[in-house]
Amino acid sequence: MHVDRDALRSTIGRETIRSVTKVLLGIVSILFIAYLATFIPGTEYIVPQTGVGIRALIGAALTVLLVGLLVYISSAAARLTRMAVDGPPVIVENIASVIRWTILLAAVVVAHLGLSPLASAILGETTWPFDMVFLFIAIPILMIIAFRLYVALDPAAKYIADSVAGTGRT
Repeated sequence: MHVDRDALRSTIGRETIRSVTKVLLGIVSILFIAYLATFIPGTEYIVPQTGVGIRALIGAALTVLLVGLLVYISSAAARLTRMAVDGPPVIVENIASVIRWTILLAAVVVAHLGLSPLASAILGETTWPFDMVFLFIAIPILMIIAFRLYVALDPAAKYIADSVAGTGRT
């Protein structure tokens, strides 16, 4: 397996790189503004009679944005992997699937971490239902990753053995 950089450059193109850069710079700008907003006096408790502050609300909003981007790029990363990696189709497909599901698992973890302060402010000490929701979402994703790795194990071992031994069979 190898990455064909020339094919990758011609596939991606200047406009795609520009668009991705613009999105990343926009996210950094939003994060900077959100960070500065946390210092504004009087925003400790934005919702009266609760522990919900501006930091929790901004954190939740940014988390939702980041999770949306992770979900969006998970499929694109899988497609890019299929285009860029050369090898037996069963191995390439499983690698692409593992990458996609790993990004989706990261989205679940980011969502839990980013929404936890807001959940704690609203639910108080009883945050276990919040945690259980994310547990029940994450476990099937982890099982899919494990299954895809298991399915790719034998073909990958055969491909590597054939490549190292020099038999040339794939």
